[in-house]
Amino acid sequence: MSNSIITISGRICSGKSFVARLIEAEFGFPIASFGGYLKYFCENNGLPIDRLTLQNKGEEFVKINSQQFLIDVINHYNGNSDVIILEGVRHQSIFEAIQQSTNNHILIFIFADLPTRYNRYYFRNKASDEAKSLDQFLISDNHKVEREIDFIKPHCQLVIDSTTEYLDKLYTFIYANLGPKDFNKL
Repeated sequence: MSNSIITISGRICSGKSFVARLIEAEFGFPIASFGGYLKYFCENNGLPIDRLTLQNKGEEFVKINSQQFLIDVINHYNGNSDVIILEGVRHQSIFEAIQQSTNNHILIFIFADLPTRYNRYYFRNKASDEAKSLDQFLISDNHKVEREIDFIKPHCQLVIDSTTEYLDKLYTFIYANLGPKDFNKL
């Protein structure tokens, strides 16, 4: 496990992936994504990559062994970095496994109001989001895999409204929560 893990949590289309890419671009830390890993797993095992299949497969992995699921996601992307960005943390058991497995767990929660999130969902071009109706979005947003996100938010050290200007706040937070050794390799 890495010395520092920056987790990014939030609901569907809150801006998690965007924030992860901003941190990656600024600091060079690799991104490990639960959604990306699930898509990879499904593609390589002949399963569809629609949102419901991805959500159900993620829930299955968590129930079987959440620690192993976390390890698989990190190993799929990480290589050997002292700091990683872990995008898409949705489960209390994954959250707790990270807390137990790393020296420095940096928690970020991203949110946006429902109309903004639905607008992003509607206009993004993602294979897992083929059904674009508001009803389908609400069904996906209320899937059981999404319900534990509310548990994670109060534990986060930084909560960002992705509809506001937050870049300086985000970068300042990252610099303040990582040690000098984490930046020596950059």
